[in-house]
Amino acid sequence: METSKWEKIVCVLCLSVLGAFAIGIGLRLFTGEVLIGHFHMDNAFTRAVMYGTSDLGGATAMDLEDVVDINAQFVFREDGGGNLSGENPEDQGSTAVDLLRHSLEKYTSDRLPGYRFLTRMARRYEDLLRWNFVTYSEYNGVLQLQDGYLTGVSVRQNVTQQAEAVIAFREYCLEQGIDFLYAQAPHKICRIQDRNLSGTVDFTNQNADDMVAKLSEAGVDVLDIRECMHDTGMSHHSFFYRTDHHWRAENGLWAARLLLEEIHARWAYDFDLSHMSSEYFRQEYYPEYFLGSFGKKVTLERTTPDDFVMMYPTFPVNFHYEIPGKKLDLTGDFTVTYDMAKFDPERHLELSTYHAYNYGDQALIRVENLDSENDTRILFIHDSFGDCMISFMALGTEYVDSIDLRRFKGSLQSYIEETNPDIVVVMYNSAVFTSTINTETHTDLFDFR
Repeated sequence: METSKWEKIVCVLCLSVLGAFAIGIGLRLFTGEVLIGHFHMDNAFTRAVMYGTSDLGGATAMDLEDVVDINAQFVFREDGGGNLSGENPEDQGSTAVDLLRHSLEKYTSDRLPGYRFLTRMARRYEDLLRWNFVTYSEYNGVLQLQDGYLTGVSVRQNVTQQAEAVIAFREYCLEQGIDFLYAQAPHKICRIQDRNLSGTVDFTNQNADDMVAKLSEAGVDVLDIRECMHDTGMSHHSFFYRTDHHWRAENGLWAARLLLEEIHARWAYDFDLSHMSSEYFRQEYYPEYFLGSFGKKVTLERTTPDDFVMMYPTFPVNFHYEIPGKKLDLTGDFTVTYDMAKFDPERHLELSTYHAYNYGDQALIRVENLDSENDTRILFIHDSFGDCMISFMALGTEYVDSIDLRRFKGSLQSYIEETNPDIVVVMYNSAVFTSTINTETHTDLFDFR
């Protein structure tokens, strides 16, 4: 009888904890998706409910708002717009379910009430065990390299479908009279510097090698940025933040110049690269200011924040800068491209300071260099590694349009046919590859319809 009594007490306690989590998740889901996401509410209540979330950092309305429905402006053609089938009305139910599942996953992981406290306790437990091993399926799995850099690992993927999507999209561009370049951005694990991991624990480089090989065999123009990094003679890791998966934002200048040089070498576009080097920029340092995605996962129990750098040109710049999804339409110097709200001293360890560059992941950004005499229009399709490159690329040409297909759910091909770019550049880092393309939600990086 005594055992049964304690079993009931334990069961009641466990159910109480699960019930509290369920209520907290429901409250945050309603606040984040409805009050903030739909009604754009930014007040003491919404901030209190969302406080401590790893990606919202206290959540303001502008963190989640999408003021202009860009997707409605660029509709899909009846034939589906390319190599992938068009959206079928019969699939709308499954799409809604998929979007709901995606939202619920966020609120039962990174946005879980007490997430930071639980993560911190988990890291203390791992430290007691001297545990530094991750599996592919482990949520929050972070590996610490010998020099203290934090990283994640990826499983081997069959990239055939994604390579075929790029090849078909390139053919579409050529049919429109548009030049096309695929750029392979790196992952933090280096196949040379990390030979004990690359190809045994992590397969990002092998997946990227397969992608580059398949595209090259099909005649696609490819720039392998990994090789260019090695040619600099610098340590591969030094290109990245110690606590984050991104390369350092100031390296966006180097990468932007690299892309423009490659485009000029292949198609003789006349870019102005005269000021695209660090000697023409003032660097503003923020010591131990940025705690990256991996740092947030392991918490300050196991790491310290990265230094962060903002780049300011020492020469005149005159941009017309637009982010339609934020109703942002500015004309001014280089600083119009910076989201200085990411520099809140009270929240700097919660906010992603990397996203100060060009306001982070945006569906569509348009930059016009009003002082440029080169009328070339570049359409730059990229993941978050490209966020820090957009404004730097605009220094060398007149027009740069930037699209992140994870957020741009309209028709990419409709946008191309309306804007008629001279060249399309697709750049993805080597950790984004999967074996299949999700065509239901229009949030897949390789859905080029």
